[in-house]
Amino acid sequence: MMGVGLAFDKAGEPWLAYTGGPSAQFRCGASDMLLASVSGGVLGTPSDIAAGSQSSDMPADQAANCVQNVCNLGDATGYWPAAALDPSSGHLAVVFRDLHFGFADTDFNSSDVEFAIGDQYSIYTVDVARGGGTYLRPRLSPTGKGRCRPLQHGQAGYLAGPPDRPGMGVAAAFVGSIHEQIGFAVSSRVCMAAAYCDDTRQVLTYKRIQRRQHLDSTG
Repeated sequence: MMGVGLAFDKAGEPWLAYTGGPSAQFRCGASDMLLASVSGGVLGTPSDIAAGSQSSDMPADQAANCVQNVCNLGDATGYWPAAALDPSSGHLAVVFRDLHFGFADTDFNSSDVEFAIGDQYSIYTVDVARGGGTYLRPRLSPTGKGRCRPLQHGQAGYLAGPPDRPGMGVAAAFVGSIHEQIGFAVSSRVCMAAAYCDDTRQVLTYKRIQRRQHLDSTG
């Protein structure tokens, strides 16, 4: 119900990223981030990438958002999952929304966006307690250097820089009344572009995003 991610590994085998597992303590329905291979039409035994809200780290400039450790509390996670192959390492990367306890307004308003890459899949919070995480689009450059995910916060589209590159945080790529779903792609020359519906102007919009030393965008 919260979307399914699909990616092919370096051998060309499909993998599914999906919300599965048991109910959370305060939320009915699946609540874990699962990743499983598909072979011969059969779903393999899934790996439980995340069963709770705990992560290994977060951007230093967003640490203040984690009031009373809210970003590490709860067990309702794995929502809106998406997956992509890192061409440089051959590992799969996943992004997903963490809803903490998953039932109160504050859980949705303070949701996190989580990132993990194989083969250890250590969880890194790329967007902390700002309500992000719907319609995620992970894309990695051919060298694996441009791990950028658009995050939708209702009225803006955001790009999150790779957690393994110091100084690369989250910045707004476009702001306005943005409808559901965002298209996002990275070319072989690491040109980034996004497509979305601008509800204010009632137009389908294509935007090329320029990336400088810090995440930045121009018209």
